[in-house]
Amino acid sequence: TYQYLGNFNTGQNCMMQLWADTDGNDTDFYTANWGYDSVSRIKGKTSTKVWNFNVGSTSGTVATDTQYVYAARHSGRTVYVLNKSNGSQVKTFNLTNGQVNNSHGGLAVIEGKLYYGNSDRRVDRFDVSNGNWDGGTFTTAPNIYNMAFNGKDYCVSSNNSSVYCYTILKGKTGCTTGDDCDDKDAEI
Repeated sequence: TYQYLGNFNTGQNCMMQLWADTDGNDTDFYTANWGYDSVSRIKGKTSTKVWNFNVGSTSGTVATDTQYVYAARHSGRTVYVLNKSNGSQVKTFNLTNGQVNNSHGGLAVIEGKLYYGNSDRRVDRFDVSNGNWDGGTFTTAPNIYNMAFNGKDYCVSSNNSSVYCYTILKGKTGCTTGDDCDDKDAEI
């Protein structure tokens, strides 16, 4: 059974993606703000904006690891790496190889890997230190128009009531012939 925990107002409009802080120290979250060309860090239940970073055009994705914030426009290969505390730009890198087109909130950072979900149902995996595609990829059942990550499962929907979840497991290094990377039970 599930227990309703409550709700809150983010204070942010035009959110394409919401990502909870993964360092376990607080309740801060991050938003990719489609119409505002930016990503923001929001302070927990107070919804106070801590910082805002402009990506220069339509913002599509945001995710974090314990040290950095990773943000990208909804199209293009540039990933902005930001300081979690103050939102200053640390560096940028380009996603090399793999497939990158439009992403509507499909970014996740998991154990040193960046998972980039394209709106055309494909998720590619890149090294978070340099943006190189490592050959990991899988296809989702629906087009990806939103994504949630719970620490284990990468769940996507095409803006309707159907949600498809794909488990991201440790120790497996990508999809090869015979793997279940093109179905509803993908594991990479």
